[in-house]
Amino acid sequence: MVYCFGPADEKSGYTYGHDILDINFEVGIGGSALRVAVIDQSRDGGTGFDIPQNKGRAVSVEHFPKKILKNGPVRQISDMCRVRGFMMVSQKCKDLVEKFEPGVHQFSPVEVYWDKDEPPIGTYYFFNICNRLDTTDREKTTWRWVEGKISSRWTTANIEYTGNHIPHPKLVFRKWANGKAAIWCDKYLPDANMCSDAFHDATVAAGCSGIEYIHCEEV
Repeated sequence: MVYCFGPADEKSGYTYGHDILDINFEVGIGGSALRVAVIDQSRDGGTGFDIPQNKGRAVSVEHFPKKILKNGPVRQISDMCRVRGFMMVSQKCKDLVEKFEPGVHQFSPVEVYWDKDEPPIGTYYFFNICNRLDTTDREKTTWRWVEGKISSRWTTANIEYTGNHIPHPKLVFRKWANGKAAIWCDKYLPDANMCSDAFHDATVAAGCSGIEYIHCEEV
């Protein structure tokens, strides 16, 4: 089975405000030399790399911040949350990723504070997935396909205006297209992370909090 996954949304209570304490944190291409960007931007027909999050390729982790201040009252921080579009995970979540795919993905440590004048409450990690695969089924998926000269993608935008009204567009994956990968990004999906049922089951069994899963169809 295949799951789309990521940090749970604000309705679940797992999304927290934050301030970057140590650097001017920017992402994308151009401008500041401190921007976090995809290192290998060679084209493969999939989504482009102007926005580096969730692209399945290594990024310049040296530009990630090392200190983050959490806003609001002191509370339990979930095992996965989002900071400027990137996933940030706990040691427990990091260990599970490394157990399934050691040395494959990128982790950049960041100290988390409730009060900048007090010691940090712990170390979390920016988590960047480094598997970029083609795993969707072109015939069964009913999202709108956008064909480009150098990049193509799936989208749900404006489906009702294309002349092919699809009330419930679905995303369908090909069985075993991920090979042995437990965690990956599909190169035709602009902002999505995928995982195997084994990784899903492991995080659930470990009690990793703050992760939202959506089960996807396979053929």
